[in-house]
Amino acid sequence: MPDLDLPTLHAVMLVISVASCAIWTALRLSHPDFIPARLLLISGLSSFSGTTLYGITMAKGLPTPAAIGALAIVGSVLLMWVGIRRFCGLSAGWTVAGIILAAMATLIALSGNSSDGRDTALFAGQLITHCLIAFDLFRHNRRGFGSGLAASGAIANIIANSLTLGFSLLYVFGSVSASTKAMVRTDSMLLVALGAILTIFGIALMAIDRLLLELEDRAGHDELTGLPNRRQFVEQLDRAKTQSRLRGTDFSILLIDIDHFKQWNDGFGHLTGDMALKHFARIASKALAPDDLLARTGGDEFCVLMPGSSLDKAAKLAEQLVRSMGETPLCLESGAVTLTISIGIAASNRLARKQKEDPLALADIALYSAKKDGRNRFCVYSPDLDAAFGRQV
Repeated sequence: MPDLDLPTLHAVMLVISVASCAIWTALRLSHPDFIPARLLLISGLSSFSGTTLYGITMAKGLPTPAAIGALAIVGSVLLMWVGIRRFCGLSAGWTVAGIILAAMATLIALSGNSSDGRDTALFAGQLITHCLIAFDLFRHNRRGFGSGLAASGAIANIIANSLTLGFSLLYVFGSVSASTKAMVRTDSMLLVALGAILTIFGIALMAIDRLLLELEDRAGHDELTGLPNRRQFVEQLDRAKTQSRLRGTDFSILLIDIDHFKQWNDGFGHLTGDMALKHFARIASKALAPDDLLARTGGDEFCVLMPGSSLDKAAKLAEQLVRSMGETPLCLESGAVTLTISIGIAASNRLARKQKEDPLALADIALYSAKKDGRNRFCVYSPDLDAAFGRQV
């Protein structure tokens, strides 16, 4: 089996760069709004270009193109760091990246663009940047297999570049031979290649996990209003019922309809109807306590879940919502229009003797009563309403 040399290892790094470009291109095309994928794609292209230029010109003894290639390689790692920071919700770090590249260029210039100067700048630039990558991954994105894999890749690169930089400096000061320096550099390149693979696939897993979470979040939210949908509301309601059963904690439910919405929607148009739904969502969201959950559970039907809240507190919220809707007209091009709402309320403490009853069904009875009494009001469920609703108690 032939020994691995630097040209062969450079070819391996080129293959890794091409693979990373393919991964980030696919992610970029499937999710155009995912900005980190754009930065990582540019990073892969920069890595490919820099590795190609550095490997060819170094073999032919062309100092200026080799210096450009070294700067491009470090620039690709810096772009990866910027992409990771954007992924973690941090500021991009362009200033730091510019300072590192400027320091590299200065070091190369001060060395007279010598081979040793370029190598020192290349290894130091990669070492510093991978330290930044590992720091951000451990500090801001600790959970998940992907982040651990990417951090492991960064650590592998830190070790490899530390060894290569250390032996390069020892060679400059005459402490080791050129053959020893070359051997360490070749062996370290294998570790660099392994680190690059781990980092790329780790970031890819992080991106997939993030996109899956976003899809899950979208599946639980109403696209028009941005509120949780019925699916998420029912999940939270089931949790509240479990807590109520195990710990005896109360919860209250508000079932809300916009009065005469169908006629109003047909008369003004569906786009205006959408504006009305968003208008109510904005008003209601401002009135909720931090633990309350407002969800759109149907066309013009909304629900509020109030964990740990008594019936009196729910009634106060309902009164506030009815009043706020009447006092806050919807502004249209044709003028201001006032919307009203009807609300039915049910509370877990009123459901003790009806444990098998669906709380939403009881809130629906109260909502029916509010509409029957003239709308633009709220009604609290009580067993007396069952007869009016045609139910046997």
